[in-house]
Amino acid sequence: MAAAAAALRNMATAPAPAPVDLPQLPPFEHTPAPYDGPPKEEVLALRKRFLSPGASAAPAARWWGAVSRPGAGLEAFHPSL
Repeated sequence: MAAAAAALRNMATAPAPAPVDLPQLPPFEHTPAPYDGPPKEEVLALRKRFLSPGASAAPAARWWGAVSRPGAGLEAFHPSL
């Protein structure tokens, strides 16, 4: 346990890594067409009406919420766990 705490302290005081030069896109003259599809609310209502709960975005959102919270256990995925 003491070794883990020491390693964390060393990481906290370590200098930040040098910035990396990210590649740049070359100049281009493309302008995407404006979106002309249905509004978000309509798409979500259709998904809720016609897709099963397993195919909705709710399970993925629950999973991402769980992995973004430190210490979240399996109960974040299913209440009975």
